[in-house]
Amino acid sequence: MTNVAIILAAGVGRRMAAAVPKQYLPLGQGMVIDHTLDAFLFHPDIAELTVVAAKDDVAHMQAVVAAHKPHKPTTVVAGGDERWQSAAAGVERYAHCGDVNVLLHDAARPLVSAQTISDVVAALALHEAVSVAIPTKDTIYAVEGQVVSSIPNRATLWQAQTPQAFRAPLIAAAYQWFATQPQRNATDDCGVLLAYKPDAKISVVVGAPENMKITTPTDLLLTECLTSKPNHI
Repeated sequence: MTNVAIILAAGVGRRMAAAVPKQYLPLGQGMVIDHTLDAFLFHPDIAELTVVAAKDDVAHMQAVVAAHKPHKPTTVVAGGDERWQSAAAGVERYAHCGDVNVLLHDAARPLVSAQTISDVVAALALHEAVSVAIPTKDTIYAVEGQVVSSIPNRATLWQAQTPQAFRAPLIAAAYQWFATQPQRNATDDCGVLLAYKPDAKISVVVGAPENMKITTPTDLLLTECLTSKPNHI
């Protein structure tokens, strides 16, 4: 099987309130997107990359990718206004590739480790779908109208991360179906798969706290403190 990484980099990062989308913010010796690209470009199990950029940002992203002098096939495609549309655009390239696994990863998670990517690839050899997640450390409230409605058992709660990985035809079919639905409630790729195929078995790989998604300025500061940690093999 060929393993392909799809980097979702079309977001605008409104909660960051920065002058540029968060994937282009400075981090270490480069930008956030540079670290994310390197994590997959340098990983021996990844054969190809597809980067999904905002429609008006494709040329800029192509220049960013070219600066890395990628030694693997790396293509930039246009995404959509919402995350699911960008993911759908990425996986559609491999919809008819039965021998391809796709790993979808948020560009705003620049510190994904080589070990995590290896673990996902290994798990996908045995399962049709895989997600990275970490057990929650905190008690989680279900809240309605600023009132606690229930307190789920913390032992069963995990925080989802990426990459989330799938057999390409399966997740492509899920996104094709998802696009036809009048109501779309899924917030990640595994949610789309479960909406499409409720009996899907999604294996969980234990991730790492540093594989955080940069969403706020505080997240960026924390990530900056961790950039000295090796990010690839």
